[in-house]
Amino acid sequence: MRLLYTALLVLNLLFLLLVANHPVRHIRLNMRRSAKLERCPLRTKVNRSIKASLIAIAAVTLIASCTIHPQGAQPVLPVGRKIVVIVVDSLTNQALQHAIRCPDFPAFRYLIRHGHYVPNIISSFPSMTVSDVSTMLTGSYPEDHRIPGLIWIDVNRREVVNYGNNLRQALQLGVRPVVENTLYNLNQTHLSKTVHTIFEDLQDNGYTTGAINMLVYRGRTSHRLSPPVYVRPLLHRASYPVQGPDVLVFGKLAEQSFAEGKDGIFHRFGLHDDFSVQSLVAIMKQGQLPDFTMVYLPDNDSYVHKYGVGQMKGVIRVEKNLRRVLGAFGKWSDTLGHITLIVMGDSGVTPVLPAKRHPTIMLKDLFQGYAVYRWGKPFNDKDDVGFAVNSRMAYVYIFNQNIQHPEMIRRLTTDPRIDVIACLYRNAVFVTNPENRTSQFIFYKNGNTKDVYGQSWKLKGNIRILDLRIGGDGRLQYGRYPDVLQQLWSASHSHKGRYLIVTAKKGYQFGDDQSPEHDGGAQQGSLLKEDVLAPIIIVGARQAPQSLSRFVDLKAYFVSLVKSQVSRDKSRQPRTSLD
Repeated sequence: MRLLYTALLVLNLLFLLLVANHPVRHIRLNMRRSAKLERCPLRTKVNRSIKASLIAIAAVTLIASCTIHPQGAQPVLPVGRKIVVIVVDSLTNQALQHAIRCPDFPAFRYLIRHGHYVPNIISSFPSMTVSDVSTMLTGSYPEDHRIPGLIWIDVNRREVVNYGNNLRQALQLGVRPVVENTLYNLNQTHLSKTVHTIFEDLQDNGYTTGAINMLVYRGRTSHRLSPPVYVRPLLHRASYPVQGPDVLVFGKLAEQSFAEGKDGIFHRFGLHDDFSVQSLVAIMKQGQLPDFTMVYLPDNDSYVHKYGVGQMKGVIRVEKNLRRVLGAFGKWSDTLGHITLIVMGDSGVTPVLPAKRHPTIMLKDLFQGYAVYRWGKPFNDKDDVGFAVNSRMAYVYIFNQNIQHPEMIRRLTTDPRIDVIACLYRNAVFVTNPENRTSQFIFYKNGNTKDVYGQSWKLKGNIRILDLRIGGDGRLQYGRYPDVLQQLWSASHSHKGRYLIVTAKKGYQFGDDQSPEHDGGAQQGSLLKEDVLAPIIIVGARQAPQSLSRFVDLKAYFVSLVKSQVSRDKSRQPRTSLD
C-alpha cells in the first residue's frame, strides 16, 4: 500500500529535487528485485573491511549514546497492565511463516511462541490502510464510517479526495487540498460522526488512550498539528486543530514529543518506523504509557510494493524495532509482564506481473469516446465519467445522467484482466465479470440465506460469479472472496454518487492519472483473499480471541481486553457505558 503520509512531502516543494537525488535513497533502491522469499537475510557474508567499519561505527555510537543516557537510568514501570497494538503496513502471513523458520527473527518467533496467532483476519474493502484502519477503530464498515478508500470522488463538492497516494498525484491535485485532507479532513470531517472510534469510547469511560503515527486517530482531547514554519504560506494556515486521544504523536507535526528522533525533511518528518518505535519506547520508559495505545509502522509497505510479496527487508526493520519494544523494561518477559502486545498487518498483497506482460489496466482506454475527467482541472458539466484508482480496485463514476450502467458494464467486460464488476441497482447490488457477460448475480440484505458470519442475504442469479456455495447446513459459504457480499454491499453504499466498482484479477492493477504502478512488485485493494487477509499476534491476553475473523470485530475485542486487564482511573468520570 502506498504511504499515505507522502502528502506531507509536498510541503517542501523547494527541496523536491534535493530529496529525489539524496544518495541514501539510491543506496536503498539498489536492492535486487525478486518475488521469491529470500534466504535468512541477516546471515549473508560481509566483507571483513565492512565488518571492521561497522564495528568502529557501532563503538562510536555506543560511546556517544552513553554520554546522552546515564548508565544508571531506570525506566519507570507502568501502574497496572497496558495494551499496545502495533499495526505493520502490508505485513503478511507469508512473511511471518518465513520468519518462524528463520532464526534471524527472534522477536517474531518469541511473540508467536508465547501468544495467540491468527494468520488470516479479513480486512475492509478496498484493502487500503485508511479504510482498513477506519473499520478496525470504529467496528463498522465504510457504509457507516464513510471512508470509501484512499482515493474517492466527493460528487457533492465536485472534488477528488486523495489522502496522499503519491507525490505526483499530490502535485497534480494541488498541495493544499491533499495536505488538508490528510491532516484534518480525514479525522475531523470525513470520518462519520455517527460512529465512535475506540479512542473516543475508551476516553468516555475513564481510560487513557494514545496514537503514534496513526493516520486515523479521532478522540476527545484537543491537539494541534503544525507543519514546518517555512511551508505554512503554502497552506494559508499555521496549524490544524484536531481531536485525538490523550497522547497523540504524529511525527514532527504534533505538539507532544517524547523522543529525539529523525524527523526532518529527509526523514519524512518523523512519519516512519524508527520514530514511531522511539516514541513508544520513550513513553514506556517515562511511565506515561496510556491504558490503550496504537502504533503505526509504515515502512514495510514501500518494500513490498517495489520488490514483491516475498521480500523480507521491510520485515527485518520491523524485527529490529520489535526487539527495542520488548527490551523497554529489561528482559522480554519482564516487558510482557506489564503490557499486552498485539502485532498485526493491515491487509494482504498480491504479486503484480512484470511490465512486459502488460499488468496495468488503463481505464481511460476502455472509455474512448467519453469525456473523461482529468485530475487537477475543474469539474465540467461536459464530463461523462471519472476514475478513483485504489491500486487493484477502482471506482468508476458516471457524471452524465444520460449514461446508463449497462453501457458502462459492456465496456468494462471487454477487458479480460478485470475480475469483478459491481454497482448499486435499485435496492440491490448487481455483479458480473468478463467471463459471464450474459450471466448476472444480484443480492439484497436481510434475506432468507445466512452466511458463516450470521449475515442474512437474498440471492438471485449465478452465485458462482463470486465463488459462493450453499453448505450442507444451508449456510452460505465463501470461496476466494472472503465476506464478499458485505464487502461489496458496504462499498456500494459508502458514499454518494453513481459509480461502479471494479477489481483486477491476480497479477494486474489499475492505472490512471499519475497513479502508482508496481510492475513486477505487489499491490492490493481487490476482493481476493490474497489482498484482504492479514495476520495478528496477541501476546499477554488473559482471554484467547473467540471467533476473531474480521477487522470489524477488532474494536470490540480490544475494548474487552482493556476492560478485563486495565484498571480505570477513578478520577476520570465515564460519560457512557462500554457494555
